[in-house]
This record gives sequence, structure tokens and C-alpha cells, in this order.
Amino acid sequence: MASYYDNSRPVPQILNVSPSAVTTVPSQQELDLVFGPLYNEFFNAGGIDFDEYFAPVARLEAVWIFIAYKAYKSFPIYQMDVKMDFLIVPLKVEVYVSQPDGFVDPDHPEKVYRLKKALYGLKQAPRAWYDELLNFLMSKCFTKGTTDPTLFTIRCMEDILIVQIHVDDIIFGSTNPKFYKRFEKNNA
Repeated sequence: MASYYDNSRPVPQILNVSPSAVTTVPSQQELDLVFGPLYNEFFNAGGIDFDEYFAPVARLEAVWIFIAYKAYKSFPIYQMDVKMDFLIVPLKVEVYVSQPDGFVDPDHPEKVYRLKKALYGLKQAPRAWYDELLNFLMSKCFTKGTTDPTLFTIRCMEDILIVQIHVDDIIFGSTNPKFYKRFEKNNA
């Protein structure tokens, strides 16, 4: 005997219903409202291009610990915003964009541009910036934090220079004024 959910019995057809009767096609905006959160969760999930998009960001707790350590060691901290940070970073992945309005090539309106460097608003931009800054700091003998990938330190004898990154903002301080002045000068 077949159960109610088996495909062994044919299902009766619905009579007198036209396939196009009272059928509405949802707009793109309605689809985005319904499926947008699922789409974002799926495409930003780990293992699915996650490394291309995810850029470590300092948690608020990490900044508090940084400030508490500063108070404990009695050294000043400074903040800097890196100008044009996303615009100077080369991309590791191929990214194509359509020609912006007002800049369409009349001879080739169907063509797209391949980006060589990151742009503001591009999903890959924060990650590309983080990778570039990571490589720079590591080349200067900084050590990346093991539990916080946005914390970098460098030691010289009893002195320490600490750098905390939050997207394109950097807070830093040192027990030796010479260290943070040099860091600020080299990164201004």
C-alpha cells in the first residue's frame, strides 16, 4: 500500500485553472527583501569566497584592552586614518565593472573594465587593504597577534610599539616616544 506522500499514485489535476490566471511575478525589490538576507549569508559564509571578502576588524573589546594596557604602561596613544587606503591596493582576484554613466566608450559600449586596484564599496577592498598592510607590517618585523589578527607588536629590549587596526583606522602607541614618532612619520 502506498503512503500518502509517495509518488506511486498520480495526483489529480486542478480543473478550470489557467496557468496565467491570477499569477503575479514578484519584482526584483520584493525578491531582494525576501532572499537578500539568505543571499548575503550564503555568499559571505565561510568556505565560499570567504577569504576574498572577509577582512579582520578590531573588536571593541580589543580596543578596550589596548587602552587598558596603555593606562597600565603610562604611554600616549595616537590615531591615524590612512588616506586613499583602498585606492592604492592592488587586487589579487579578477574583478570587472560595467562602464559608469558618463564614461561609456562610444566605440565599445558593451565592454567592461577590469580593475587593477581596489575601489571604495568593492567587497574585496577591505581584505585587499588588510593584506597589503599585513605584508607591510610583517616586512618591518612586526608580530601579528595570535588571537587578534588586527593587533601588531614590535619589541626592542624593554620597549614595545603596539598597533591596532580597524579597517582603515590605526591606533598605536609605544613605551618609547621615538618608536611611535618614527611609526607615524613612516605611515603618514
